[in-house]
Amino acid sequence: MSLPLVLALVSAVSARVPGTSQTVDGMRVVPGVVRVAEDAGLLRTEREDVVENSTPMQLEARYVVHLPKGAALSRVALDVDGTLIEGEVLEAERSRRIFSGIVDRPTPRDPALVERLADGSVQIKIFPVPAHGSRRIMLAYDEVAPAAPTGDAELTLGREGFVLRVPTSALPETLPRARAIAIDASRGQGPRAIARAEAIARELVGTLSNGERFAVLVCDSACASFPSAGLAVKVDASVADLDAWMAAPRGGGARDVAGGVAEAAARVGAEGQIVWLGSGRATSGALNPSDVAARVRTSLGEGAELRAVRVGDVDLGELASLARAVAGTFDDANDAVGSPPHAPAAALARRLHASSLRAPSIDLPAGLALATPLPERIGLGEPLVAIGVVKGAPHGDLTIRGAIQGRSYSSTHQVKVIARDVARADALLAQTRVDALEAKGDAKSLAAAGAIARAHKVLAKSASWLVLESDEMFLENGIARAVRSAPPKQVGPIATTSSAPGVLAGHVARPIALRMAFVQVTGRFPAERIQHIVHMNRARVSFCYEQGLRANPTLAGRVAIKFVIGRDGAVVAAADAGSDLPDAAVVACVADVFRDMAFPTPEGGIVSVVYPFLLTPEAGTVGGPGVLPLRVPASETPDPHTIWQLRTRTEERPDDAEAHDAFVHALMRADRRDEAREAAERFVRAVPGAPRAYDTLIELASPARTATALDARADLSPTDALLHERAARAFEVTGDLRRAASHRLAAAASR
Repeated sequence: MSLPLVLALVSAVSARVPGTSQTVDGMRVVPGVVRVAEDAGLLRTEREDVVENSTPMQLEARYVVHLPKGAALSRVALDVDGTLIEGEVLEAERSRRIFSGIVDRPTPRDPALVERLADGSVQIKIFPVPAHGSRRIMLAYDEVAPAAPTGDAELTLGREGFVLRVPTSALPETLPRARAIAIDASRGQGPRAIARAEAIARELVGTLSNGERFAVLVCDSACASFPSAGLAVKVDASVADLDAWMAAPRGGGARDVAGGVAEAAARVGAEGQIVWLGSGRATSGALNPSDVAARVRTSLGEGAELRAVRVGDVDLGELASLARAVAGTFDDANDAVGSPPHAPAAALARRLHASSLRAPSIDLPAGLALATPLPERIGLGEPLVAIGVVKGAPHGDLTIRGAIQGRSYSSTHQVKVIARDVARADALLAQTRVDALEAKGDAKSLAAAGAIARAHKVLAKSASWLVLESDEMFLENGIARAVRSAPPKQVGPIATTSSAPGVLAGHVARPIALRMAFVQVTGRFPAERIQHIVHMNRARVSFCYEQGLRANPTLAGRVAIKFVIGRDGAVVAAADAGSDLPDAAVVACVADVFRDMAFPTPEGGIVSVVYPFLLTPEAGTVGGPGVLPLRVPASETPDPHTIWQLRTRTEERPDDAEAHDAFVHALMRADRRDEAREAAERFVRAVPGAPRAYDTLIELASPARTATALDARADLSPTDALLHERAARAFEVTGDLRRAASHRLAAAASR
């Protein structure tokens, strides 16, 4: 059965130069095929990640995956020449030692290492990822199915463990309750996550009955709110006013989690509900998670309730930890595969509107025992999940007890066994035990967690997945194989796509350089327009050259093509114009590329062009015809043609931070500051994760814009005390004392 799901999120993608500690950009992770199946109340997800290297160097790829809470990573396999090599779980230190020894040896092989980090996320390392090439890795993990059972409680039995899912009724509130919905609109969230949070907020307001009171806040280092003070009353007019208010863009700065919750709590009072939609990772205000929890606990008092909902991919478990620390509830609303932002919002809003059960307990049937305590609060209307140990044949009913808004609650359910001898139930029990032992943090508990992980092939901080090049290589390292590797059903390299016609999918480019000499144009047609169009076809020219390099690795020289642009913009003729490259086939191939080009209609009729290249094999960044070196020397004032070329590069490579930075600084050196300011704003929008984008804008902006740029910049470097001080002073100049106070607090916390 195929299901939409919340995918494990990917972050912190980087690349290491083997044999050094140097890290470089140019690596990305592209999620491939995802398969999801539900069986026996459990969900199994298999995903194939493709790691792509856009640099001219062979590198070690590193990235982090955030699995759903409680999920057990039960399979890791690496594609080696079309065969999926299965991994093994070993002691973490031994795995790390074997991996490092292979990667840094003179003739490296093909290992992958999957480790659990301190925050519970999973780091994946793969080597080698070839220059301009890719590698494929498969991950599989198991978790409890999210859908609530109907009627009876459903019990899945393994040989040692069990998974129990108990339906709970979504009761209406027993008392009227004020609600404040806080949307995290900080820089790190990004437009998609903010749109999802807004959709959930609108749906939640829609679930309220007429007459109920609410407020909606949009927060970064401080909050804007609807209404501006107090609470609105739910009627058609107030909902329409809210929609109009939410249409205006807000936020984009650092994230003050404790401050945002405090502002929301101040609206709703002692018995109210605060819904936080976003991340729990603070980047302004109180920064330390324990300080955030202490401040939130104070804001909530004895009666207010926090319903925390993770939206976006910058939260690495902080929000779930915060919810546990303040006896709140936690939901995950991250993107489901193929779904629009509003898809899960209605169901989530209904759960948030329902009651929550505080201090829940469960009387289990005889023969079953919990492995870990229940959370301090659960939302009614969603299944209560219990994982534990089978001590005997289970029999009898179960009862859930707790309190709803101070009133006692209990419900009794019959238990239906839906499957037996399910190994995945044992894996989830093992992962639950590992998590509980690791939470204690002492050496004895960590060692015990590692032993459980190795026995059941799940991940722990002291037990890692290791994949080697072959079954024989496992034996060379003294590792017994549990499962022999076999070719996958679909054998073959991962195909990569190219925007250039005539370049084969899966083609891996050699590092080469294509440099322009003087372009001769006869007729009325701007030379820079010709350069731009030829530049767009640089991959096809490179492909021609690479064919020659295969026969002669030192092939280099000048290629000049004379071509004629007809009245309709088509190339009517293209031929060699005095090339000295000693490979006629390459020259003919390049001429064919020019014959296939199309240009805008010339103003004055036919145009004749001689276009020369200097082709050399280089271990550097692949250039392109008609492109100058990216950086203009600081001592020079760039001419208009150079600026045009740098602008073109930003348009062709909108996510290239180096290109944007070069263009902005070229405008600044040409004393075109208004244009530089506009270019800096485009830089921020195009590459919002680049610190230099904000640093450049701060040099050029007005005082008010400088303050907001510093606010966003602090979101990227939350422990930089001097940066927070600069932001605080900038906001004091503009009179925004709330944001100034948030950054003052962060500066103090960062020292």
